[in-house]
Amino acid sequence: MQKDSFRCPNFDKTISEYFNSEEEANLRIAQIKLERKLGTLKPPAYLLDPDKDRDLFRQSMTVEQLMNEYLNLYGLNHWSEGTLSCNRHRINDYIIPYIGHLKIQDLTTHRLEQFYRELQTKPAVRLPGHKAEDKTISPSVVEKVHALIRSALNQAIRWDYLRNGNPAMAVELPRYRKNKRDAWTDQEAREALALCTDPILKLCMFLALGCSIRIGEILGLTWDCVHLEEDLRISDDA
Repeated sequence: MQKDSFRCPNFDKTISEYFNSEEEANLRIAQIKLERKLGTLKPPAYLLDPDKDRDLFRQSMTVEQLMNEYLNLYGLNHWSEGTLSCNRHRINDYIIPYIGHLKIQDLTTHRLEQFYRELQTKPAVRLPGHKAEDKTISPSVVEKVHALIRSALNQAIRWDYLRNGNPAMAVELPRYRKNKRDAWTDQEAREALALCTDPILKLCMFLALGCSIRIGEILGLTWDCVHLEEDLRISDDA
């Protein structure tokens, strides 16, 4: 483990950073020297108090730090458990690895559009329980990633972390065609129900066909979610 310590202008504390190798430490030292020469060296935002060190905090906050704060302060209060899980996956797998190191002050509409185009060429991350497929990140996922970034930057403006407007508002996303999903006809649905002999599977088919419930929603149902009235019956002749 390698340790590097340095000081920043207008910040009275010594900053210590740790690295796994001497090569990483030397690269960071070279970066610090360059930023000091250019006058752009700033302390990490996590060492700053957003209220006491407001100006330094604005200049230092990275996309990764904003997304984590957005997740913990905004997401936990506004999202359902399922939405929280999906958005945490998109933040950790599709945002932070690619642009997490960027300062939010340095984000521009052009840079975000470049990021979204490049994101479509990156491999999709396989989640537990999903089928393994060798494919790139889909345009629909890019849209969801963009929605997260746009919302997070709006929160950054509300929290006074960003003052130059939201660069995500003017972004033009890559165009794509939505594929129409195949669906059973009425006759095909009747034939499938007639051929089904498993009562549990048949009940699931009734829920899917009659209520437009997706597989994940059906499998997530528990008895405390079901409120059956006495006159409610499912007939085999339905």
